[in-house]
Parts: sequence; structure tokens; C-alpha cells
Amino acid sequence: MQRDNTLVENFILKHTEEAVKIVEKQPDQDIVNLVSSLPTIVAARLIGQMDWLKGAHVLKQLDFQVAADLLDKIPTSIAINLFRILDKEQGDQLLSKVSQEKQDQILRSLKFPDDAVGAHMDPAIFSLDQQLLIAECVEKINSCQHELGRNVLIVDQARKLKGYVGLQQLMSANLEQKVLSLLKTDLPSILADTRISKNLLNDLELSLWWDQIPVVDSDGVLLGVIGKTKLSENDTQDESSARRAWQASGALAELYQIGLTSLFRSTKE
Repeated sequence: MQRDNTLVENFILKHTEEAVKIVEKQPDQDIVNLVSSLPTIVAARLIGQMDWLKGAHVLKQLDFQVAADLLDKIPTSIAINLFRILDKEQGDQLLSKVSQEKQDQILRSLKFPDDAVGAHMDPAIFSLDQQLLIAECVEKINSCQHELGRNVLIVDQARKLKGYVGLQQLMSANLEQKVLSLLKTDLPSILADTRISKNLLNDLELSLWWDQIPVVDSDGVLLGVIGKTKLSENDTQDESSARRAWQASGALAELYQIGLTSLFRSTKE
């Protein structure tokens, strides 16, 4: 009899870290079976929150098209770390199957060494051209797939970082004026080839209200953003393992463990 997996899938989406802790304890082939049986968006959430070594190992064992579909749904910043672990031949094959935009973003980060800012930035960044009218900006913001913060980065036609505009101010401005008229330039940035070290944050003296720091190349071209928490040697090394600190406990965790275990069994039938 086919089981109704809706509750388990909803649990994975709403309580991903708890689900990952349970799933990672299972044998590799059971994880592969589970991931293959889940809707792509649910499976991508699981793989994306796993320890990167474990996630990459599972990807290697998946059907090629399933793995490619998952990578297209996994956030770019996480997909980059998975590609760093995959062997080059398999990585190149999978990369050819994801969207062109994601290919470009991943390749942009992979060219940097592991200890450079560019290797840990999120290249999937929303920005606006300084020559756009406010009306055009509002249209782009309303159709944006990215999660926006309180500020929007502004670039020129060559994608050089020019400054930022407050999102609230932009959305209430005169629709017929250019966004350039609202431009503010007092924002920090960091070069992509900067090496991450223990004292980097102190050396940069970054403003406290900038949580996401723009990352640029030597010409000032905007490449992405990086969170302050990643600008520390310890944080970049321990980021994946820190997510595993959660320990399943209590009746609720046991209940979902039973449900997930049941789902593992159902994938073998």
C-alpha cells in the first residue's frame, strides 16, 4: 500500500535541521532511495542542509538527472561548496545541466582558493542599474526571486558597484525619477581575493548595520555578498559541522524519526 508522505515532507520543509540529523544517521543507500522518492524542492532542502561531505557523497550516487535537478534548486552558496567536493569530471557534467545563470555564479566562486572571500560569497545577488527609473526598479523588485534586505545595491552598466538605496525609500519615491537620484555611497566592500583570517573583521572596521558585505573584484565589479559571520577563519571552517549541533530529543523528535524511518522502508518496496 502506498503511504501518504505529506506529513513527513512538510516536516522536512519546516524543520529541516531536525530532519537532516535523523537522515544523516541512515545508510547511504537508504538516503539515496529517500532523496530519489521526494519532490525535488523537498530533497533539495535536505541535501542543502546536510554536512557538505555527506551531501556531495549522496549526490554522486543519485541518478544524474535527479542530481542536476537538485543542484538547480539548492541555494547557490551551498551548491558551490558541494561542487568543491565533487570530482572534476562529475562536477563539470552536472554543471552543464544547471541553468546558465547558476553556472556563471558557481564558476565565479570556484575560481577562488578555499581561504579567499570569493570562495565563500553568495554570488546570487540582486542589484539595480543606476540609470533605471524608479518605476522600472519597482517592477524588478516585485518580480525578484531573491530575499531582499533593507538596502538594494546599485551598479553601473559594467556592473561596477556604485552604492546603495534603501528599499523602503525606493518603493515610496517618485516613479519618474532615476534611482541614481537616491544613491548613497557610504557602504563597505571587500575584495574577492582577500584571504579570510581570524582578525579580518577587526581589520576592516565594518559598520555594524551591514550584515551582508558587497564583494568586488580589483576593478570594482560586484561579484556577490558575504555575511559577516563568514569573515572569520573559524566560522568558515566550522560552518557545516556547527549545523549538526542539534540533538534529536523528546516525544516529537521520536515521532518524526519513526515517520522518516517508515519513509525509508517505503522507498525499498
